[in-house]
This record gives sequence, C-alpha cells and structure tokens, in this order.
Amino acid sequence: MRLYLDDPDWDGKAVVFDVETTGVKPEEDRIVSLAMFKADFSELVTDGEMTSIESYEIVLHPGRPIPEETTEIHGITDAQVKDCPQFAEVAQEIRDWIGDLPVIAHNAKFDTGMLNAEFERAEVESIRDNPTFCTMWKFREELNDGEWKGSRLEDAAKRMGIDGRSGKFHGAKEDALLCLKIAANFYAWEHDLDLIDANGSTETGRDSDSDRLSPTSVAIAIFAIMLLILWIFG
Repeated sequence: MRLYLDDPDWDGKAVVFDVETTGVKPEEDRIVSLAMFKADFSELVTDGEMTSIESYEIVLHPGRPIPEETTEIHGITDAQVKDCPQFAEVAQEIRDWIGDLPVIAHNAKFDTGMLNAEFERAEVESIRDNPTFCTMWKFREELNDGEWKGSRLEDAAKRMGIDGRSGKFHGAKEDALLCLKIAANFYAWEHDLDLIDANGSTETGRDSDSDRLSPTSVAIAIFAIMLLILWIFG
C-alpha cells in the first residue's frame, strides 16, 4: 500500500528507516545494521520544524560471515558484530516499535524487502500492510525526469541542498536521517509550505544540519529552466 504525503486521512506520523546488509537478496542475505526515526511530519505545518523525533538503532549479527565487498560499502566487519544479537532475538521488539505506522525509505522496495524477510524468518508479523513511501521513487518522478540513474540517496540530498554522508561508508543512522530530511522536503512541497526546517533533534540529542529546500525555490528554478529552454530553442 502506497503512502501519499498529501493524504488528508494521514496524521503525519511515520517511521523513516534504513538497513545495511550482507547483500541484496532478501531470501539469502541478512541485515547487519538498522536505524529508524519516528517522526511527526504534521509538525512542519504547525511549528515549522520537527522536534519530537524518536530514534532506534541496532547492529546485528547476521549468523554468517559478512562478505568483504559489503564491508567495503558499510564498514561493518565480523569482529564488530561477534557479540551482537541476531535479528530473531529482537524481531518482536523492532516490530512493536514500528507498529502500524507508515514506513518511509529511499529505495523502499529493497529496505522493506529485507526487513520483511527477516520478520518472516523470525515468525514475526511483517510490515507488508504498512503504508509505504519511497523517497527514491518520488525524487525520480518529480525531480529526475523519471530516471533511476542519478536518483541515489546522495543524489537526492545534493539536489535538495542537504549535506551528504560524512564519510565514505553507508551508515544506517546517517542514511535514515538523510531520508528523513528528503521526505520532509517533499512533505513541505506537497503542503505548500514556504519555509521548512526538517531538522530538529533526535532523542539522543544529536542536532542535524540546517540545509533545506523550499517549494518556492524549486518552482523558481523550474521556471528559470523553462525560460532558458524557450530562449535556446525558441
């Protein structure tokens, strides 16, 4: 079920999340890191910012060696996970934390696919019935001419003036926070907000950056591009 950010029946609450894994096949691979942010996007309308953000982060033992090629992506090694719980040990806790809230991710098909596979192996209810919003799909359709190429998380953040990753590795918490900022920008766009602050602080006290994209600036940029095209080809 797809979540629409302008749905009048949605109260604005959602879980934004990201996973790091041993690979890309849900039926074979496992999650090694999960980060989630529980946010109320309606605060953008009432207060102009989101301050009541809750977070959940965990590193997991995948029950198998972590391939070197995936360690090169997220930086997580076998040594780092040797004393960590396996997903099945915390599956119900994670599922309860999400509840029936909509879920948001960048390339949601992958992230929800991995999470659902883990839930099903642990014999815990999946999130297949939770409404889902994919920031990658939205970015591709609205700002990247329908192209998958150039629609990665870093691409979307850069396009929106949001600082990207702080280092070379993909971290679940950092990526989930980037996704949260991107989703907040789209929410503001859908609700015609002229000024948004999608940042605020998490329950851990970490303040995020103040980068933002206003719907007005997007409209001006698109109008300028159209004028340029008309001037070149007119």
